[in-house]
Amino acid sequence: MKTTLALAAASLAVLFSFHSLAGESYRPKLYKQFGEMVNTPDGMAVSADGELYLASPNWQNASYPGVILKQCKKTGRWSLFTVGLLHPETGCAFPMGLAFGPDGNLYYCDNQYKRNKNYKSRILRVLIDRDGTATRIEPVVENIKAANGIRIVDDAIYFTDTYHDLPDRYVGGVYRVPLTACQERPARLLPKNMSEKDPFFLGEVGTTVLKHRNSTGAADGICISRAGDVYVGSFGGGDLFKITKKQDGTFSKPSKIFSDPNVLPCCDGICYYEAKNWILIADSERNAIHCWDIDKELDGAPAHSILWENDDTLGQDGLLDQPSEPCVMGDNMIVANFDLAGKGMKNKVSDKVHTLSVISLK
Repeated sequence: MKTTLALAAASLAVLFSFHSLAGESYRPKLYKQFGEMVNTPDGMAVSADGELYLASPNWQNASYPGVILKQCKKTGRWSLFTVGLLHPETGCAFPMGLAFGPDGNLYYCDNQYKRNKNYKSRILRVLIDRDGTATRIEPVVENIKAANGIRIVDDAIYFTDTYHDLPDRYVGGVYRVPLTACQERPARLLPKNMSEKDPFFLGEVGTTVLKHRNSTGAADGICISRAGDVYVGSFGGGDLFKITKKQDGTFSKPSKIFSDPNVLPCCDGICYYEAKNWILIADSERNAIHCWDIDKELDGAPAHSILWENDDTLGQDGLLDQPSEPCVMGDNMIVANFDLAGKGMKNKVSDKVHTLSVISLK
């Protein structure tokens, strides 16, 4: 009994210390359950007309190709938007992060790192015709190691490259490629040992390697606030970074603004909720969604809180099952449950229940 009370008291201390908003008001519900052809749902984006797009690299069951799906706003029905473009050397397609450009086309990260670590990842553009059909896929940025998160703001592509694979350094990078730099031919990154000379390089993001997971994944989720500041999370240790946009339009180097693996041990995908000026963070390790309140950050107040956390689950009831990506759609947050069990994760089994969850943000 004493042990139980001690554990409960410790849990409450953590919640109050970090201003948790956790409670039934943020309880996830089931948004969609897929069949096996969507076995690792991940990156999402909402089009200008309010339709939801979802990428699935299908790492859990690679007998299915990587795909991008689309949900019709009027009917709620899902359909295949496109199969990912096969890489000419690996013969595979692994779509992950998604973002719409000002041209109305869909851009996505083709993350080839699990198949080939030698700069095979790319940013690809899906050209879309007037009736919403995908007509062609073409590369726009090449020579990436592990293309992961992507956002498009002010006619530029911002994205993360999770692994730089430099000797004894666990770092990734953040890049900004103007759309004008890849209109006629793909932009090409420099090798990682030359990053500081790369005109597209915004800065380096490291990670804390935690013993219980031993993940060296660095720059992962990315989003951009209304002020133009870039926020990036590191997968391996849960560090949150900020790249400040200066008045002259240039950017600061990444600075670490939150680091406490006892509270936030993993920053997977992140997104921006403009209505409340929040950064929403998927914590894959603990089946949790965290919040970073920018207004509180600017006021010097504690800005971190936990919106929701649950134990290991299959996810069929909508609870989080290794969440990898949040996406704001109106006043709802759609959460992709990647469900690819790994060392040190709360999620112990890669099951056959493949889901999206939804959390009301009102």
